[in-house]
Amino acid sequence: MTAPLEVTATIHAALTAYAAATATELGGTVDARMVHALRTWAEGYLTAPGAPTRHGRPITINVCIDLPTLLGLAEHPAEIPGIGPLPASVARQLVAAGAPMRRLIT
Repeated sequence: MTAPLEVTATIHAALTAYAAATATELGGTVDARMVHALRTWAEGYLTAPGAPTRHGRPITINVCIDLPTLLGLAEHPAEIPGIGPLPASVARQLVAAGAPMRRLIT
């Protein structure tokens, strides 16, 4: 995708300003903080009222995790089907952050 120079310069200036303003809070590299800014914007847009959906449903990401690991009793990796493994601590953070959950017990 291409865009006029003044548009890309504005986007770069905003990302650079965000990276500078969040250096103490987020740490990491400037590039990592720029990606964080884009992710924050995208998540905010996709979870806002009236966000685009398919088939009337919001975007869903499935994470498979066993119960002992979810409860913090084990450290087995979780999995995003079709993508790959996810550290147990990250999967638990998703739950702690209030991500909607659907249970399937076998």
